[in-house]
Amino acid sequence: AGILRRAAPNLSAPRARLVAMICKATVKALISLATSTRDEQLRTQITTEIKGMLLAYLERVFAEGEAPHVSSKTI
Repeated sequence: AGILRRAAPNLSAPRARLVAMICKATVKALISLATSTRDEQLRTQITTEIKGMLLAYLERVFAEGEAPHVSSKTI
């Protein structure tokens, strides 16, 4: 959470902790997918997708700060 606060000082400590928890849980849940295959190319592709998901999420968090905007049109 401290790293997130340094990268996005507009985040409150509680929001930074929440975002950190979500990132950690996402990686924990999806890393088993990457390690479940012996295919090195597929592992690389899965890892790349995980990184892309996290990057898109963090870009939104950094841009929006405290209040995430969720529209029914985006779900």
